[in-house]
Amino acid sequence: MKKFLLSWLAMATLCVAASAQCLTCTPSMNGCAPAGGICGHSAVGMVNHPYTTNISFYMPRTINDPAFLSQCSCSQINLNEIKVTGVGGLPTGIAAYFNHANQDYNVSAGDSLGCVNFCGTPLAAGTYPVTVYIEAHVLAIGTPIGNVDPGPQNQTYKDTMVILPDTSGAISSFNYTPHVNSDCDSLTLGFNATLSAPYPNPTSYAWDFGNGQTSTSQAPSGTYTFNTPGIHPVSLKTTYYQYRVKDVYIYNVPSGWQDVCDISCTGTPPDIYIKLPLLGYNTSSNTISQCSNISINNINQLIPMGTDSLSLEVWDSDAGSLANICGADDLIGVYMMHVTPNLFPQRVSFANSNASGYMDIDTVALSPSFVDTLKVNIQGRPAVPMLWASADSACFGDSIRLAITPAYSNVKYEWWSDSTYLLDVTDSVYYAKQSGLIRVKITNLTTGCSVDMDTPYYRVSVSATMPNSANLVYSANNAQIFINPLLPGNVADWYYNGTLITGQHGQVLPIVGNGVYTATVYADGFPQCKFESQPLTVTGVGIIEQTPSEVSALTVYPNPNNGNFAIRANVLQTGDVTISIADVLGREVYRQTVVNQNGEIAENVDISALAKDVYTVTVSNVSGKATTRIVVK
Repeated sequence: MKKFLLSWLAMATLCVAASAQCLTCTPSMNGCAPAGGICGHSAVGMVNHPYTTNISFYMPRTINDPAFLSQCSCSQINLNEIKVTGVGGLPTGIAAYFNHANQDYNVSAGDSLGCVNFCGTPLAAGTYPVTVYIEAHVLAIGTPIGNVDPGPQNQTYKDTMVILPDTSGAISSFNYTPHVNSDCDSLTLGFNATLSAPYPNPTSYAWDFGNGQTSTSQAPSGTYTFNTPGIHPVSLKTTYYQYRVKDVYIYNVPSGWQDVCDISCTGTPPDIYIKLPLLGYNTSSNTISQCSNISINNINQLIPMGTDSLSLEVWDSDAGSLANICGADDLIGVYMMHVTPNLFPQRVSFANSNASGYMDIDTVALSPSFVDTLKVNIQGRPAVPMLWASADSACFGDSIRLAITPAYSNVKYEWWSDSTYLLDVTDSVYYAKQSGLIRVKITNLTTGCSVDMDTPYYRVSVSATMPNSANLVYSANNAQIFINPLLPGNVADWYYNGTLITGQHGQVLPIVGNGVYTATVYADGFPQCKFESQPLTVTGVGIIEQTPSEVSALTVYPNPNNGNFAIRANVLQTGDVTISIADVLGREVYRQTVVNQNGEIAENVDISALAKDVYTVTVSNVSGKATTRIVVK
């Protein structure tokens, strides 16, 4: 009974959410199948990011699915109680919280819907095998020995939780919104630089967005879209500038300097020099003796960061041999020079009655600049999966092989049949034993990017019935050939000399002439679920010619059976006859040789030690064989 219990209690793991809300969950039937099961499945998370998920599961009181009933040879299965005894293997930082504190669900009393909340913040990347431990109490109704209570059924369910590394990025000199730097398809981001030099010093910004766009604004206008798969490096170079006094030019010095040593501009002009007290700079050792057009060049004195003004002093030097006569140097004027904020090369003027002129101020870039790079990663999605199928229909008990081609690496496969998530199918191949609309979702385990199959999805059909013979019998009196037996739900295609006879699909075929007749028997609507007859040759009215040593009229009874059954067949030639039995994968599981048979063989076979399954029985001799199928349950 493991199969149906696990299909009900397959708990899923976690998915990323904006914030973690732990300890509580509310069950919901949304997405639950009427036959029971989980209403969600595992997803990919990220280290250091809080996330939570609520997974509901539905446990119906009664189940009547033939696929489940065949496991117990019963008419009905009642689920009385489910108790989750533990969950192991969760990543550090994640815990499981059930809506029942004791994790016990009394299904027989109507407690058929539950939920679990996986919640927390994972601390380490990796692939984690998660195990859910389950104790189930069931009652099998109508078994061959009555109603059976097998007692507590201990089960385990295993799933995989994938936690990706933290790729959110850490940048110090600018912000980006939304604060996400990785996506499967595209990202549209806005940017804003966060660093600036102290007032009044200028700052420059050099943006390179990695997609051919640039900007020099602190907050570039608009947004920038990245939609080409690959790494797009968004870089910002932030540069601080320091103001520098470059040159001082004095138009004229009309007054304020005359003394006994300096009389007039035409006679004895002043000896001009300047001082910049804040910078500890003066040119007294290199005076200029003139009254106008005085240029003091290549001063190149840096103004301290954050300074928006400094004083300029203009002096007349009276030093030299006449210093004791002329006295101290004459201060012609003091001028406060104000720096215009965030302006690169600028000219600051000064003037009063004693002197006028200007100061040229330029800027020098501080070294080093601040450089930050954000790697915007457009990961791209895996290629859309292409599904290849060995057939589109099959017999009950057989399977249809479905495969993704080419197979992917480093991915998680999610297979769905109709609305049911197939928890136990985890690779690129699935053997379908039931009808359904098949689709596949593939998730890259490195990036977390997923892609679904394109619609329409692939439909497979598995017959609920199974042809078990295709023996042809000729009735000379009625001039007919008939199939013995033709089970309900089966139809036939008739062939005459290798050509399909149109319009004939029943058990009986009227003779259309001398020749070779064959029939293919298949479940109605399932042409791959078929048996082909041995050829039957009709050479004249009432005359049948069969291939020498032909084996025919093969019957097995009872069918279905418990592994003990009898085999009957006609053998038209003396010699050894082999009885061979194969499983659904074609592997021989039983062989017996019956010596020197001629006429009818009758043998009893016991394969009750083998698994309950569908088997193919073949009776053959050196040149002929007959085949049928049996169900052991």
